[in-house]
Amino acid sequence: MDVGLGRRLARIIPRRRGECFLQAVSAGGVVVDGHPLRRGQRRRLYHRSEINLDGVVLVYRLYVGGPRRGV
Repeated sequence: MDVGLGRRLARIIPRRRGECFLQAVSAGGVVVDGHPLRRGQRRRLYHRSEINLDGVVLVYRLYVGGPRRGV
């Protein structure tokens, strides 16, 4: 299935202590939890943060301690 995200829009940046950030790579089309990001701008991701990449919605899930079932 091709969802049309062939170009690079954003990247996830992991940090120590388990936190992650999403950084917009392109100019526009990236929204995290309702906040649009400009090129180069970062926003911290939390469990169940909603990431919108040009209309394709992803949900970030944080799992500590290994995989879980039924979440």
